[in-house]
Amino acid sequence: MLKYSKRHIGYKIVRLKYCADTLIEKLLIIKDDRPREQNPFKHYDKIRALLESNLLLLGYALENLIKGYLIFRFLKEHKIPRHSDLEFLEKHVWRTKKSHDLILLSQKAKLKLSDSEKDLLKKLTKYTTWKGRYHIPKSSNDIAENIRPGIGDTHTSMDGKIVEGLIINIKKEMEK
Repeated sequence: MLKYSKRHIGYKIVRLKYCADTLIEKLLIIKDDRPREQNPFKHYDKIRALLESNLLLLGYALENLIKGYLIFRFLKEHKIPRHSDLEFLEKHVWRTKKSHDLILLSQKAKLKLSDSEKDLLKKLTKYTTWKGRYHIPKSSNDIAENIRPGIGDTHTSMDGKIVEGLIINIKKEMEK
């Protein structure tokens, strides 16, 4: 049987969140480098790279937490077979193959989310599914949405704080 504990869930999340925070610290250092840069686009690209990577890592941290929470809940009532694999997790535990869709995963986990948390999960889903990984979206629907980006597609100073709040709330749910 797969051994899994709340501590296992926490390790990866803490590491991903730390890396995301480190990128913002780096951003604060280089944001004033513009006068030294010969090419303003190079400076802009550095900032954009840090922000997009931050959102990707925040998304991965939440994805790991929600999936871990779903596994934790599943183990309260079931056993995971010794030789289980990703297919087993997708079918029986997460109950979806769209494993980077944070909104869908949060629905499967029956998490109660505020509007700002839902908005952030929608934004981070873009980064975990394509925007933080590929040049263009994988689906035509995402391409159309990219042409007309919605509100909340960019980084805000509240993103990290909202993620921290979600982490705390989901961990509290695990204590119940």
